[in-house]
Amino acid sequence: MNNKNLGLQSLAVVALAFSTTTFALSPPVCDEITATNAQHIENGLAEACNFFSVCSTGDKQVIGYSWTSSSTETTLYTDGSGAGYKIQPEQCKVVDPRSCPTTEDTLAALKESGLAEDCGTYSICSTGDNKTLGYSWLAKYSKVKVYKGTDDLGYTTDPKNCGQIEPFADLAVTAKSDKYNVKPGEIVTISIDLNNIGNTDSNDTATINAYVAMIDGCSETDCAPSGELTILEVNSSDANCDADGYSLSCVAGPIASGDSVSVNVTAQAAGDGPVMLDIYTAAEDDADTSNNNTYLNFEVKDIVIEDDITYIEPAINIISGSELPNTENLAFTSDGSLYVAQANYGGSIYRISKDANGKYKAHSFVQGPDNCRFSGMTATDMTLYAACQTQSSGTYLMKIELLDDILDIQSKKLDIEHGLANGMAVGPNGSIYISDSSSVVTTIIKVTITNPETFEFTAEPWLDKEYAINMPNGIQIEGDLMYFADRYKIRTIKIEADAPGAIEDFYTTDNSMLIDDFAITPTHLAIAEINYMSAVMNGAGVGGHTIILDKNNGKQLQKIAATQKYQPSSVIYDNEGVFAKDALFVTDYFLGGLYLIEADQLVFADN
Repeated sequence: MNNKNLGLQSLAVVALAFSTTTFALSPPVCDEITATNAQHIENGLAEACNFFSVCSTGDKQVIGYSWTSSSTETTLYTDGSGAGYKIQPEQCKVVDPRSCPTTEDTLAALKESGLAEDCGTYSICSTGDNKTLGYSWLAKYSKVKVYKGTDDLGYTTDPKNCGQIEPFADLAVTAKSDKYNVKPGEIVTISIDLNNIGNTDSNDTATINAYVAMIDGCSETDCAPSGELTILEVNSSDANCDADGYSLSCVAGPIASGDSVSVNVTAQAAGDGPVMLDIYTAAEDDADTSNNNTYLNFEVKDIVIEDDITYIEPAINIISGSELPNTENLAFTSDGSLYVAQANYGGSIYRISKDANGKYKAHSFVQGPDNCRFSGMTATDMTLYAACQTQSSGTYLMKIELLDDILDIQSKKLDIEHGLANGMAVGPNGSIYISDSSSVVTTIIKVTITNPETFEFTAEPWLDKEYAINMPNGIQIEGDLMYFADRYKIRTIKIEADAPGAIEDFYTTDNSMLIDDFAITPTHLAIAEINYMSAVMNGAGVGGHTIILDKNNGKQLQKIAATQKYQPSSVIYDNEGVFAKDALFVTDYFLGGLYLIEADQLVFADN
């Protein structure tokens, strides 16, 4: 690990070493290579893409910015073909011999093969575990991945009945804190759990070590302030522990299959800024190393009480980043369906479902032309509009109309000179407004649909680039008032008949932050705020927040983080309550996945 590139003043390691006789799962066959993005380009594992980005050559995922390629380190996977992958290819993962094969196909094809069947009036379910896969009227278009069990039935989760497995011990570490946003001098209580989730007992002791990692936040020109965390006390009924202020050391075990060791840590915050507790396990015969690392991010601020800012519990990760990587945009259609767009090349728009047990799932819904990536998405009534950017043939504007019994998809080239279509919203007259995050020629583009049936449209500059600070992004419209994000500001613009009206600043955050997208509720704004330095480092370092603002005056009222390096890229408000009334759903481009901020935590839930 390169401390300079991570910006760590003191590095925390949690090492858990077991001496045990176990049997590992089938080993991975590929390599991990950690290097600067410039070195990856030189070795053919990465290439320039998207005007100012660097992408992996294998799966075409963005791994950083071109202007930081010599300083940003990234871990890529290889599969023997000479290409690089940001997301570990299936053949590179630890193989579980029990795992059943998967099939990804349309719902209609899955029905033909016996893996799915009609259930209810409008739905299609898996034949094995009877879980809803999608709508019957989208059977020819919706693609879903299911497992095929030894009984030849379809399952939404791996039934693990497709083979036998030898005994193995699998050590997984998790951690949580009672708070993540703290004042200097405030006490935090942290719990660390080491679980043996394997199917056999370990037979020796484990050591547990943890260190505080202070983020210096330095760029080439200046440094952001850092928080501090001092470990005061460590207690455990399962382990013998010591602490020296910035580290702890425990000895525990052996741990039986299904059992865990818990360590409780009391620490005190100091300084001003972010600080991280980095935790990972290392066991010689650990069967699965993907669950050996976790970390907690804290933000230390001398909070002024009269500002009345409430720091609340972290957002809940309801769909993992491995299941749904590079999530960028969210949209509700008028029937209450929630859609998530991916910003990786060859990615999809996914439809989100929630089963009877409250589990959220993502179903592949639509892919764009020419292996493009979705950089923007919005909805009006039962129509989705999406901007999809290709690597070489420009940007497409897509219209996805969800009719009674068919899915009508049309796409046309969107002429944006040197541009990056990003935030999107439909205005009061039906025009589509799109932010240009490159700001090379313009800031906001207006698209007027001239023939809805054939999806003919004109695109023209609407707001000049002189009004952009750096990176125009999210757009939302309420009546004739447009809100748009521009790096660390949100501005309002009156939409008038022929041109933009008065432009005013509504909210300004610290210039180290980047406002991505946001949502409007009846009384508040919920904004996705990324730590800009971390974004330049391709998501490394300290995370961002979801911020709740008073719509009347732009005053910051609440701040929501997540337990890991959360960098929210979009947020949407569930006004109708199809999934969770008055809750917020949040995406994270860097970590991927989908998050939920429950209504009972939010100031506007009872309004």
